Amino acid sequence: MLTYVMAVYGQPLMLAKWWETLTTYDYDVLERLHLVIVDDHGDPPVVIPESIKHLVDIRLYRVEDNIPWNQMGARNLGVQEAPTDWVVLLDPDMVVEPEGAKRLMNQVAKMSPGALVKLMLRYTDDSYDPTSPNVYMIHKEDFNRVGGYDEDYAGHKGWSDVQFMHALRGFKIRFLGPRGFWVRYYRPRDIADATVNTLDREVQHNRAIHIRKMAIAKRNWAKWVTTKGRNIRFKWSRVP
Repeated sequence: MLTYVMAVYGQPLMLAKWWETLTTYDYDVLERLHLVIVDDHGDPPVVIPESIKHLVDIRLYRVEDNIPWNQMGARNLGVQEAPTDWVVLLDPDMVVEPEGAKRLMNQVAKMSPGALVKLMLRYTDDSYDPTSPNVYMIHKEDFNRVGGYDEDYAGHKGWSDVQFMHALRGFKIRFLGPRGFWVRYYRPRDIADATVNTLDREVQHNRAIHIRKMAIAKRNWAKWVTTKGRNIRFKWSRVP
């Protein structure tokens, strides 16, 4: 059993690609799969087609507070609400195609906490990028052990994913892959709303936060996690 977790911010065209892809999954994969989608107060709000609701278990949540670049908080909520121990952390522009879903299902049966699978990005021209710090199959126990994502970064773009990656390594979580594990990665030239382009994309504010935090955290990750701010600092609700 496996749950895809993703935060979405007003990306109906990108989600349409997801719905189309899910209809090509084998039934034996769909019956073991769950999706947790967190609508991060996007406009338009996420709407799940009835045909998809009947195809696979999808649980939709909406962040009620309007916090720019709150992806890290939305992911924390998604993992909290995931009904399975193993989750795949994704952005909407990272689509798991049918063969990839089978591969992940086969792999998760062999996995134990303490190890994760880091997935590559595969572009529409079939070139690969193994460097993305934000697409993993991970056990909830490990996610919680490293403190999840740091919501001090909310409000500005970037760097929470980099810190999360450093925390995983700081806690000695073993990285498996990326060979053979990838997601199809769409860019705005492929699908217009693949990337969130309605918010300020400046990253220097969060870069400064990251430098300060890393100077402290890397001395003792376990101690740092006990002093990190709480997760899910916003109002949210499940959408029927």
